[in-house]
Amino acid sequence: MSKLKESSEKDMQNEINNLRTEMEDVNALALLIEDSLRKERKKTEELQAMNEHLEEKVLERVEKAHRMKKQSRASQLSMQENIDLLQLRLDVCEEERVTMEEDMKKQMDDLKADMGDGSYFTAPIEKMLQEERYKVEGLKALNKDLETTVREQAKIADNYKQESCALQRSMKEKIDMLQSELDACVEEKELLDSELNAEREKQYENTSKLEEMVSLLEYTLSLKESLEKRVHDLRLNLDETTKESKEYKIRMDKLQQELDVVSREKIKYEGEVNEVMPELKTLREERLVLNERHKCDIAEVKSLTKSHAEDTVDLHVKINRLNDEISTYKIKQQEAENEFKREIAKIEKSKTAEIGNLTQNYNEEKTSLLSTIDQLKDEIANLRFTQEQMEKVRTEQASKIAHLQNYMSDTQCRLQLSMSGQDSFLKSLENQAAVIKAANDEHERLLNLAMSQRQALDDTMNKMCE
Repeated sequence: MSKLKESSEKDMQNEINNLRTEMEDVNALALLIEDSLRKERKKTEELQAMNEHLEEKVLERVEKAHRMKKQSRASQLSMQENIDLLQLRLDVCEEERVTMEEDMKKQMDDLKADMGDGSYFTAPIEKMLQEERYKVEGLKALNKDLETTVREQAKIADNYKQESCALQRSMKEKIDMLQSELDACVEEKELLDSELNAEREKQYENTSKLEEMVSLLEYTLSLKESLEKRVHDLRLNLDETTKESKEYKIRMDKLQQELDVVSREKIKYEGEVNEVMPELKTLREERLVLNERHKCDIAEVKSLTKSHAEDTVDLHVKINRLNDEISTYKIKQQEAENEFKREIAKIEKSKTAEIGNLTQNYNEEKTSLLSTIDQLKDEIANLRFTQEQMEKVRTEQASKIAHLQNYMSDTQCRLQLSMSGQDSFLKSLENQAAVIKAANDEHERLLNLAMSQRQALDDTMNKMCE
């Protein structure tokens, strides 16, 4: 009996020690689980911060794209308005040119009508022709300047096109960077999910260990109850043996001593069990709290994964919208560049046609004036020949002096009339020179306006590049 008691006591002590070691292991596992949960919360917070940062970046880029779009629309509208103004001014210049040509034709007809006799000097006409030549040379120089400006504008348009292509490439590279960052975030999320699953498995293992420990404690309690029943049975047997014989008294005393020892050990065991019970209760409560926390963490992780998936979907949608806006912006920019090139080609054609018409009219007028000058020279030579003949015949034909004097008076009147017509022609030429000067001033003003528009376009493109 004593050996059985000692073996049972040793087994109970070993079980108690095992239970204590298992409790320490459980506490260590609980601490590890809490640390892992804290790390997971930190990782989820970092992921949320990364998502917020990415959303802010995407919103900033969307705002920049909208600003660039508005600036391009404003620049296109201003360019269209300036082109319309230039077209109106060109129409006005065309009308003024037509009126000037009509006035020139009328004045030439009047001059031809007045210069029927051809009795006037050719020096002022030659001066006028020289001035007209200078004007034609100035118009040619202006034409060359216009050609150089048009070429420069074409070069600027090509530069704008290259800069826009560079901007589009940079936008594509930025979008690729965002896509790579999103992929990295998705990979991190998958790693976190795998870690969470591993920790869940560990928690399930820990809960299974706790359940085994609880079952062991229940088994120890059942052993305690069985021992108490055995002690009660032994007491009953001792009461019966006292009645039978005295020999059993010695055994009863021994048994009583053994029972006292057992009762003492039982008291010790009960004290130890009572010491262990609150720890078990705290372990059960902690296990319940850990299970609740685990459920809360699982719910948080699920909500975070859902929100992260929604955020990724929103980011993909925003990126697709940005790609659509960039493509529309490219198309509109290409259309604006094509319209600008067409307008420049139209202006070049109209200017070249105007310059060709002016040069042709000038050449025609020059040839007509030269022909009239030749005719006048021939008439002057004829008049001189007639005067010489009249001087030779004056001695012979005295009777015709009065007639010749009357003829000379008539010719003087005609000369005065031709001189007055020549003065009016000079005034008309001065008026035409003033009109041409005004047209040149208008052309310079249009060139300055085109240069200011070019500067505005440069500023807008610099802003877009920034």
